[in-house]
Amino acid sequence: MSGGPPSTSIRQGRPPSRRHSTSRQSPNRAGNASIRIAVAISHVVSYAPRAHVAEDRPPDSPVTLRRSLVVSDPAFETAAHPTLVELPGARVEAVAVGAALGAPADDVLVGAAATEAAVGARLEDCDVLHLSTHGRLDELAPFASSLVLAGRDELTVADIAGLRFGTDLAVLSGCDTGRGAATLGGDLIGLTRSLLRSGVRRTVVSLWPVDDDVAPVLMQAFYTSLAAGRPCAHALADAQRQVAGMTRADLRAAYEALGGTPEGYSAARRRGARRGPVGLELDAELRDDEEVPERLGGDAERYWAPFVLVG
Repeated sequence: MSGGPPSTSIRQGRPPSRRHSTSRQSPNRAGNASIRIAVAISHVVSYAPRAHVAEDRPPDSPVTLRRSLVVSDPAFETAAHPTLVELPGARVEAVAVGAALGAPADDVLVGAAATEAAVGARLEDCDVLHLSTHGRLDELAPFASSLVLAGRDELTVADIAGLRFGTDLAVLSGCDTGRGAATLGGDLIGLTRSLLRSGVRRTVVSLWPVDDDVAPVLMQAFYTSLAAGRPCAHALADAQRQVAGMTRADLRAAYEALGGTPEGYSAARRRGARRGPVGLELDAELRDDEEVPERLGGDAERYWAPFVLVG
């Protein structure tokens, strides 16, 4: 491919199971320091779930966009999920994604309409599936990891394993949706594996928590680029670079331009919950900052680089 950053397809036996560095070290001219270069900035990256997938199918193959299903901010029962919060950014995202894809109103499920039955009834004819909701990562019982839907409904790893999809692209815009638990046999049990084994051709998932106010801006740029004919990996890279080049003020202005309100803006609101081994506590210097930095490039890749393309 001529022009633009190089395209890289990472061949691996299983999707990534943990957050790993998006940067490499390069010595500067003086030789006494190093410059952080984000791989997501310098390359277009996609993951192949198996080596033969990378060999048999070009990573730049186009995405089918005939019919889409958008599911956002389901009205879950707080008694069932007491630690979760509403996601105003996900509602903003639903409108932006639906508009970019030209989705009819019946195929945009928000709030109480986002039930398991309504989602399941539309999956068979769905080319693009977009879910912006809370992701629940259960490292103790990985088949119980899920995407939260309306009421007490959830779409678990076990549920997905029993479905058959004809979906070209599934985007899981929630926290930790690309993570899972490794088995002794080297497999990874999680949402990504279940989707791909159930027939989804490729999926965009997250490797760490997703900020509710950043995701709408990134996803609107991603789908706008995708609808213009950009290959999926390039569209995601374009969107990530666009957000990485923003300032805090730029990000807030972009969020409000999509219909978000200042009252709904919260840098600390994230899309998920996690259950893991008891007693594990991160050192203070390893914890995520609650305040959006003045500039989103450099060390702030947590905000713009949680998503990866697998498939």
